Amino acid sequence: MSSFFIEWIKNRLFRLSDASMVQERTRKLVMLYTIILVGVVLLLALGSLAYLNGDYPLALLDLGLSLFFIGFFIYLRLSGNLAVGSFVGVAVIFFFFLILFATGAADHQAFMWYYSFPLISLFLLGLQIGTASSLLLIGLSLLICLFRDFLPFYTPYPEGQVLRLFFSYMVVLVFAHLFESTRRVTREQLESAMQNLNELAIRDGLTGLYNRRYFDEVIQRVLNQVSRDGNTVAFLMADLDFFKGYNDAYGHRAGDAVLNTFASVLNAQVRRKTDHAFRYGGEEFALLLSPTNRETALRFADQLIADTEELKIPHASSPFGVLTVSVGVALVRIDQGVTMQHMIDLADQALYEAKNRGRNGRVIKEEVS
Repeated sequence: MSSFFIEWIKNRLFRLSDASMVQERTRKLVMLYTIILVGVVLLLALGSLAYLNGDYPLALLDLGLSLFFIGFFIYLRLSGNLAVGSFVGVAVIFFFFLILFATGAADHQAFMWYYSFPLISLFLLGLQIGTASSLLLIGLSLLICLFRDFLPFYTPYPEGQVLRLFFSYMVVLVFAHLFESTRRVTREQLESAMQNLNELAIRDGLTGLYNRRYFDEVIQRVLNQVSRDGNTVAFLMADLDFFKGYNDAYGHRAGDAVLNTFASVLNAQVRRKTDHAFRYGGEEFALLLSPTNRETALRFADQLIADTEELKIPHASSPFGVLTVSVGVALVRIDQGVTMQHMIDLADQALYEAKNRGRNGRVIKEEVS
């Protein structure tokens, strides 16, 4: 019941996370498309007015910029590169707002546009770059005011209006920063919770090794990967000898402790990212070595047998007097004809032979032709 509940929550979190990522991407695209649309319409209108007034160079410039926006829209649609699109979009707004501010456009009401910039830049560029660009915008605006005597195109603002703009802009920036920080923290917490639940779903609760569910996933993935290269894979199945007798003699709590101890021994064998240790079921464990060769596979098996015996865990119902393990090794060269089940069956046959030969040993089955 608990595993079903964990799996249900995990699937819900995955869907929520995926939906959140899709929604955020969609919102960014909508914002960029809106910027492009407004830019094209505005530039064409300004270009038309410039043409009617006989200012042909300015009309040509506006036409060129509108064509740039159209080309940018096509690039964004074809590539889907939000990083480049966001940077270009914010940069265009940045310089557009500076021009509006310096020229006193819209009867000195251009500063009203400024309040939207922190929200846009923080959302599209992230916390650090968005904050830096927002501060740069207001900083350059103040510099324009300071050096207004050297700027023939500057239109003076009423006394005190620029100062009010600065303080109100900083308040909007602080709130935008807090909002974006909270949104980022919430998203990171969601991702962390999803990762934790994913670990719970693929780990065995007693030993901490990967469980059978993850075993089925990773085996198929490894086979698909190495089948393209024709590499050799070793699959080891280990079974604790006379474990039922151990449980009967010492109790299930002691048996669980033994399983946990053996899992640590098995996990110590895993040194590469391509190797995986699993609890296959009950007192059966598995080790996947990919890629590997015959010598390495046998060395792993022999080391596992020796390390288990060296634990010297008393086992009265075993002829060895201590806990031991039997290991079946399947060594397979992966190609399109080799299935996961065939490799498991091969290791299981080798383990059965190791048991029949007296236990506390290993047998290897090879198909490497």
